[in-house]
Amino acid sequence: MKERWLPLAASGEVLFCIGITEPEAGSAVPLMRAKLEEDGDGYRLTAYKNYVTGGHHAAACLVWCKFPNGQIGAVVVDLTADGVSVASVHKKMGLRGMAEAELAFDNVRIESADVLLPGDDNSFRTLLAHLNHERCGNAAMCVGAAQGAIEYAVHYTRERAYAGRRLADLQGIQWKLADMATELEAARLLLYRAGRACTAARHAAGHGDRDGQGEVQSRREARLRRGDPAAGRLWLQP
Repeated sequence: MKERWLPLAASGEVLFCIGITEPEAGSAVPLMRAKLEEDGDGYRLTAYKNYVTGGHHAAACLVWCKFPNGQIGAVVVDLTADGVSVASVHKKMGLRGMAEAELAFDNVRIESADVLLPGDDNSFRTLLAHLNHERCGNAAMCVGAAQGAIEYAVHYTRERAYAGRRLADLQGIQWKLADMATELEAARLLLYRAGRACTAARHAAGHGDRDGQGEVQSRREARLRRGDPAAGRLWLQP
């Protein structure tokens, strides 16, 4: 599996996607219906996955599914294989460069060599542990998008005038901006706390501090405690 896919992925020739969510099993992953059935020395996969980011462009998909023993594991599926189809592509308001697709797997042949996690007692725990880091990344994107939105709103209120006064000088508008900034800073600090917990978990598991991210985060938090505006991105000064 590594010899087949890793060189292509590292060179950027192919994209991978992950199939987890199903129409009736979102956050409640154990309720998924995707299943493997034994087929000689391999398996047959039946599944329907939605919200698969880039699923219509990817060459392979890491599909979470239930093995014959009922445990959840993961298999790598070649998306050109017989029985794989793109059911639809979601139209979104934003993030159109990261389209979400629905993928159907109809009795798709899975070789034993394509099993990444075999559906044992540790497989599901391993999958969830990696999701924790991904969720921090998703939260960071949301915080960044909200930061850009507030910066744009503040700029607009300083440029737009009504009855001879800037919108930024109206107390009602100031309240709204202050509430927005407060909620954003709360989200940012919660993200930092989650990131610190993930970093601590990596240390506890013996994985170390990848790329020194924990040190960078600690320095930024120290700047916040010192009241450095550049660290906290305070936008509401007149």
